[in-house]
Amino acid sequence: MRLPQKRRKELDEIVHNFCRGTGFNTKEDLFKELNKIGFDVYSAQFKRQLAGMILVNENVEKLDKFDSNKVIIYNKKYNYYEIRFILLHELAHYISRKFVENDAKLLFAVRDHNEEYHDDVEEQEMDYMAAAMLVPTDEIINDIKEYKHDLKLDNQHNFADILKQDEYFVQRLQRKYKIEKILAMRRIDEVLEGTEVG
Repeated sequence: MRLPQKRRKELDEIVHNFCRGTGFNTKEDLFKELNKIGFDVYSAQFKRQLAGMILVNENVEKLDKFDSNKVIIYNKKYNYYEIRFILLHELAHYISRKFVENDAKLLFAVRDHNEEYHDDVEEQEMDYMAAAMLVPTDEIINDIKEYKHDLKLDNQHNFADILKQDEYFVQRLQRKYKIEKILAMRRIDEVLEGTEVG
């Protein structure tokens, strides 16, 4: 199941407003960027197949045994690109609860490792927000327009398939946004579904 286009646009707007309002920049060192907005980030080796977790209690100055009241912990077994996604998935929980759901001060969320679209709608939305922070929709649309123009392609209904099979384009997205191939493919599908790219 994939989120409806209308909901994806709403989530894009939430992410855009958060990044603009806080100065949060995913093109910079994510650990430093998270620290700037008050998060401490730790790695751990979880006993079960967890990718990451977030703990927030803004009613206290510091969480017990931590230096902040906002903490993200990621599973250190994942590679750099997966960790970037995990950190932003956890941050998306915070953005959603803090800035969308009436300034919530308490938050605890755990992410099981899952490369496919999650069945749970909330988790799916957090994945979408993480992806939209790493690869902003307006930026990838410009990348696609530029590439389409360079290749002199007309408006073909299977344009997403053409792009996903083009290793050069996919690798270009991977390098530019520091993401894994699976996320590059996913973002191509998400932004081209229901969108005319001229």
